[in-house]
Amino acid sequence: MTRSDALRAAAPVYQDELLNEMLEQRIAAADDESLRAAVRWNTEDRLIESALRVLRAHRADLEREHDHADRRAKHDPSFDDPECTLTTGRCVLAALRLRKLLAQELDWARKDVAQGEQLQQELRSTHGVERVERYRQHPRSTPELDAAAKLLHHRAESASRVEALLTRDRELLHALAFEEQQAQVFLASPASTSLRQIQEMSHRPFERLISDLAARDGFAVNQRHGGPHDGGVDVIATTPGGSKAVSNANTPHEPHPWECRQSAS
Repeated sequence: MTRSDALRAAAPVYQDELLNEMLEQRIAAADDESLRAAVRWNTEDRLIESALRVLRAHRADLEREHDHADRRAKHDPSFDDPECTLTTGRCVLAALRLRKLLAQELDWARKDVAQGEQLQQELRSTHGVERVERYRQHPRSTPELDAAAKLLHHRAESASRVEALLTRDRELLHALAFEEQQAQVFLASPASTSLRQIQEMSHRPFERLISDLAARDGFAVNQRHGGPHDGGVDVIATTPGGSKAVSNANTPHEPHPWECRQSAS
């Protein structure tokens, strides 16, 4: 079977007899080089179309992940919101970081799809003698196929980066969820002091609470409460770095604000 016979066997059959006759005439008039060029052109077009499907699917995946991160990032944590928890702010910050990185990946993916569509348009604009000359100049591959392969390589690298981003994000959210669970258990325990309890404290229990919190955080507490002629200094502690922390503690029962001053030891 000659190449012409093979092409005739693979050619489509149209309902319109005139189209079938025109196709038969074109195949009969074509030489082997023209037929090879036609087959290569058709194959190249299909390969670029396949590459475009992969690139578009990657773009759609990124758009979906970016939209999800955007919805998370737009949650405005408010302390008056009953749904706001101790880790809400950090969850929002994680979503903001993820959204920024996904936006960059999405921008690259959109540019790759646009470039792939341009390659396909350029390929489909070649006709007849142009195709023959095209494959004479490029007997093994073509610039368009090489460019499409490069775009697929971009997509593979991007998919790997995005998978790493999403994995880190999931791990962070799991860690924050565990931390939130521990925090809620602690808040429900007798060891926790609520904001209402703090607001109802007199100055001496409030000073003890501040000194206890300082000791918990690694400060060396030198003075746990104030006294007569203390100059407004109630709690004195030394930071792990050697600086001195001075606190003047006042409660709502004492209308003076409390402040914390640090000075080098």
